[in-house]
Amino acid sequence: MLPAGLRYVPILRARRAEGRALQALPRQARSGLCPLLVIPGAAEDRRTKEPRKTVDEHLRGLVASIAACWTDSAFLDMPALEHERTAAGAHPLQCLVGELVEAGVKPIPATSPNRSAGYNVAVAALHHRYGMGICLRLAQDEWPSNDGGESVTDLLTTLGISRADVDLVLDLGTRAGDRAASVAVAFGAELSDLPSARSWRSITVAGTSFPSSLADLPVNLTCVERTEWISYLEVAAELRGLPLAFGDYAIANPEADARPWHGRYQSAFLRYTTGSQWVIGRSAAFYSAPDRQGVGAESMREVADLLHSSAYFAGPWHCPADAWIAAVADGDDKGGTPEIWRSHGTVHHLATVGEQLNDRFPRL
Repeated sequence: MLPAGLRYVPILRARRAEGRALQALPRQARSGLCPLLVIPGAAEDRRTKEPRKTVDEHLRGLVASIAACWTDSAFLDMPALEHERTAAGAHPLQCLVGELVEAGVKPIPATSPNRSAGYNVAVAALHHRYGMGICLRLAQDEWPSNDGGESVTDLLTTLGISRADVDLVLDLGTRAGDRAASVAVAFGAELSDLPSARSWRSITVAGTSFPSSLADLPVNLTCVERTEWISYLEVAAELRGLPLAFGDYAIANPEADARPWHGRYQSAFLRYTTGSQWVIGRSAAFYSAPDRQGVGAESMREVADLLHSSAYFAGPWHCPADAWIAAVADGDDKGGTPEIWRSHGTVHHLATVGEQLNDRFPRL
């Protein structure tokens, strides 16, 4: 079952940094939040390009990490393992969902018309076994307006599920990086023409305008517009009679996350959400560099100090991430690693978006 009054669907890769963020999220920020966890494939050996773990080993690690950080409702999407099978011949999605249910999580599988028949067989079996419904996550080329809703209707018929048990996510992905007005028009047009819009269990509009690369950002603080948030506010105001949840990719860009970092020089970056923009801090000193030029965790101190002394800082009491930023700026904590930076940035983002939604739509 979904949390009462669903408002926010952050689309997060199921990795340690994002898991730590969910685990550290204050209780009040969890209200109305249902993460959409995108399950990655097993890490590859850089030399052989082969997975370092078997499917079964990978799933065991995922169950433990997800159950440790989140025990409420969560959408699960598994495109990287769509065509895999466990040693026993089962679909990985069935195994993951079943073991998460036993661990106390409320997993809701996500799918779309373009998924394989085997994947959707697993989705249907899970719904009919656990009765938690499904998430229909549609990229723009899968939106119902493209074919009059035929492919979506066919899929729901195949799955044997009604719209009342389906959480619809219209996901623009990185296309939300266009102008806010254009994004709002795209969402508004789709929702206005959506047949039986109120028959879905929930509807979420999602996307991201977070940069695909931070390499060209200057040292200091740089502001980047949160196009998806601005466009959501426009659409929600236009369609006020239709309950509409907000979705984003937090402080990530899925295209960037698909490319592993192999650079020789790495600056410290801190991604900080405020109002209708991200503030991205970059250090002059390198975290890592050849010939011992990197200063490690110390590189984050200058970024934390810049942010802590700026008008953008929400205050050390805002959430655990802000307390950490203040401590690093004051020299009371270490600057951490890139994984720690991502974790704290995500905690602050989730808490900030939760506050924004509570302030603007308290009755949702």
